[in-house]
Amino acid sequence: MGRVYFGLSFVTGEMTFTSTLVGVDGVGRTRVARVQTKGDGAVGIFDGARVIGASKAHVTADASWSIDGARLVRLREETSFEGPLEVEIEGRTYHGQGKFTLVEERELIPGSN
Repeated sequence: MGRVYFGLSFVTGEMTFTSTLVGVDGVGRTRVARVQTKGDGAVGIFDGARVIGASKAHVTADASWSIDGARLVRLREETSFEGPLEVEIEGRTYHGQGKFTLVEERELIPGSN
């Protein structure tokens, strides 16, 4: 049985984001703005002081904002990029690419106040 190693020291990136107001809906007595955001750019993956790879990165997000309450009601954001992958099994090292996708979802839970 071999061991698999995967580690990154840190990831840096430069992204350009564009947000678009899709519409405004009435929810009860509150106006809710629907906003879509898209981002494209590049990330660099570093191991110590050595650059080990770079990748195009993509972000998409859908958000609902309470205009009257001035707060986030709902958010779904997905970020993806590919990066170099090094796997060591039984003393042999294999190099390849790994795809990373991060999905974040938030929804406001109404309180009693």
